Amino acid sequence: MTTHPDPSLLTVVSILYFRSDSRSVNRHIKGEVDNLDLLDENEYMEVHQERLSPCEDQERLQTILRLFTSPSNPLIKGNKQEFLRTNRLHVSMTSGDVVMLMDRAYVLTGLGFKRVC
Repeated sequence: MTTHPDPSLLTVVSILYFRSDSRSVNRHIKGEVDNLDLLDENEYMEVHQERLSPCEDQERLQTILRLFTSPSNPLIKGNKQEFLRTNRLHVSMTSGDVVMLMDRAYVLTGLGFKRVC
């Protein structure tokens, strides 16, 4: 019998990409992101969400970075390409993109992830 983890114990992971037409794109690439940016669809859009078993934040962030910069990137497949194109988003994770781990936001910088809130 296969046991499934209790859904209430899973970590909600959301990936947000900055829009290439954002008025603040240069600021985002430098890792300068605030809470209001994350709520503004003209700045960021959610490109992926899933529930994963809990683990240490830095371990999870590195796993996500490897996945979203690899040929196995889930954004390469199917209707995601049209969504990205329509919303002027990119495929691979890059500096300025944000990973939400429940209520904790991390922006990808040139030196790794930096906690935003």
